Amino acid sequence: MTTLEGIQPWYREVSPKAWRAFIAAYLGWALDAMDSMLYSLVIVAVMKEYGLDSAQAGFLAALTFFAAGAGSWLYGMLADRIGRKNTLMISILTYSIATGLCGLAQNVTQLAIFRVIVGFGVGGEWGTGAALVSETWPTRLRAKVLGIVQSGFAAGYLLGAVIAALVMPRYGWRWVFFVGVLPALLTLWIRSGVEETDKFKEIERQRETAGSRESFLSKFAELWKKTYLKSTIGIMIYGAFSLFAWYAIFSWLPGYLGSPVEKGGAGLSIVKSNIWVIVIQIGALCGYILFGFFADAVGRKKSTILFLLMFAVMIPIFVSIREPNWLLLVGPILAFFGYGYISGFGTIGAELYPTRIRATAQGFIYGCGRFASGMAPYCVGLIALKYGLGGGFLVAPLALVIAAAGVALFIRETKGQELAA
Repeated sequence: MTTLEGIQPWYREVSPKAWRAFIAAYLGWALDAMDSMLYSLVIVAVMKEYGLDSAQAGFLAALTFFAAGAGSWLYGMLADRIGRKNTLMISILTYSIATGLCGLAQNVTQLAIFRVIVGFGVGGEWGTGAALVSETWPTRLRAKVLGIVQSGFAAGYLLGAVIAALVMPRYGWRWVFFVGVLPALLTLWIRSGVEETDKFKEIERQRETAGSRESFLSKFAELWKKTYLKSTIGIMIYGAFSLFAWYAIFSWLPGYLGSPVEKGGAGLSIVKSNIWVIVIQIGALCGYILFGFFADAVGRKKSTILFLLMFAVMIPIFVSIREPNWLLLVGPILAFFGYGYISGFGTIGAELYPTRIRATAQGFIYGCGRFASGMAPYCVGLIALKYGLGGGFLVAPLALVIAAAGVALFIRETKGQELAA
């Protein structure tokens, strides 16, 4: 069967219910990305208004990531308790309203508080949406469709870059955040148009029959039982070190492109910097989507390890470039591998754990990454004070090698595996 033949049956064999779940998860994740990355896209203007140096600005970003880690864990457990649909709506409302409030911040303290709330909501969306999709789509399409869902992040980042490029020069950075409240409208459609998964409904029926309901802590504790211990260690290493590397690079990328060459940046104007971000997101979109095809063809482990190591190789190449035309060429390749491996989070997390703790596990893998990545912007900003942003970026390749080793040693191959009940 050719790749084309594998794609053609999608619209015939996938139910309307599954398509609606996909649309909800995709849009939720895209708008999540837009809101979460708006700070990175206006970071230079925020630093100027509040008189922040790179380390202080990085610490402000780190607060958001730490909050996202906590949100990932809590919302994951909540999704295994009250359902994927309801939790998805709560997370979207949280991050969209808080993003709008960022535009009203009168000082750094207020901005920090609002960014923490944004992070809390942002952290809950991915694990919940991934569980919703993985439980409604056919096994042989799971990696592909979750890769497409993950590509919503690139689409959201692209949308955010367009908003920053159009809005900030005319109205300032505050109005960029005001636009970020619009995703709240998505919850109106999710409430009426999306159904809870059959797998979760079955778990609910079993709980009602048994007359008992597990606590939040019992779900988290089950991840560490002997049956799942090796997998849990593996996804913890994978999530923590791979997202540390990702945020070390991409949370500072707009600032790197816009900073003067004498300060270790690429020396592009803010508008032109956003244009390069848009170009890079094209590579990211391809990486997200094609990872799923790689994973279905050669396996989840091999694909993940390949993308992690290729990203590690591309980082020093990218930061050594000062010519804009070469950035245009190399940037999409960097993004292809740097974004692509994240598509594996949803597939691997879904296939390693049963329905009763699936969202908890997927929240855990992303939460580990969020907690670890919370240090990445600060570390890069601190190193940048002496060596420039290009020098700060070089902490990422080591983290990627560790992540690849964790996948190789602790995570089993799950290609073609049906979801456990």
